[in-house]
Amino acid sequence: MQLSQHNLERAASDHRPGVAQACVDYGFRAGTDSYGRCVSREIEARRYREAAAVPAASATYPAR
Repeated sequence: MQLSQHNLERAASDHRPGVAQACVDYGFRAGTDSYGRCVSREIEARRYREAAAVPAASATYPAR
């Protein structure tokens, strides 16, 4: 799904704190296509990382 530049900026600032700053720190300039790709990829990477950090349900095993 392609997001418009406005929606990328909004997603970066509203829903994923630090995304916009991370892309600036990487050297991208706000408003450029490469910055937009960075924001999009950073949001996806953080979403993936957050999902991976969820611990698995613990199972109870009978004592032997």
